[in-house]
Amino acid sequence: MNRFFLMVCVFWLAGCANMADSMSALGGVGVISEKVSDFDGSRNVKLSPAFLYNPNAGLLGMNTRLGAFWNSEAPGFVALLLENDSVSGYGISYINYESIDINIDGKKLSFDTDGGTKFDNSGYNTASRTIYTNSKNSATVPVETLKAMINAKDCRLRINTGNGYETAYFSEEKTPGGNSTAKHFLRKFMDKVEGNNAESI
Repeated sequence: MNRFFLMVCVFWLAGCANMADSMSALGGVGVISEKVSDFDGSRNVKLSPAFLYNPNAGLLGMNTRLGAFWNSEAPGFVALLLENDSVSGYGISYINYESIDINIDGKKLSFDTDGGTKFDNSGYNTASRTIYTNSKNSATVPVETLKAMINAKDCRLRINTGNGYETAYFSEEKTPGGNSTAKHFLRKFMDKVEGNNAESI
């Protein structure tokens, strides 16, 4: 009886985790797209930014989400996508991304962003009486660095911004609530990068 109850609990938890990932995908979080150009045969793989985790970040979690972009024309590098969605008047409306520091099992690396942060907004929403804002940037790192991040026992990120910095516990693949973090999706992203199947664009 106890073994049966344990099995039911395991399947229930697995179902909840899958449902959480499905809900994230519906919201455009952690979605992987893979395409091949019918013009020159170049291939790209993109991961829409997914949530980072820090147990000390509070109820709303971290401001920054992390995604990735890879193109076969520069196969040894990947762009780490930094993004924040916010609301004017609450917390930080815009984040100016400057660099990202990566600590991989004690080895520290630092990468500047690829240029200026792109800021955008939805304009004033009369129903919610607010303005939805968006901040985007990227930092290009070697593919081997991303692989080392995924395989590390302890990897932490420090995202440096004009407002200070945020620290992410990148090694955590799931939050205590069972939601998948950026690491979970980046592992699948690398599987796509190293695969061969894609849809034509």
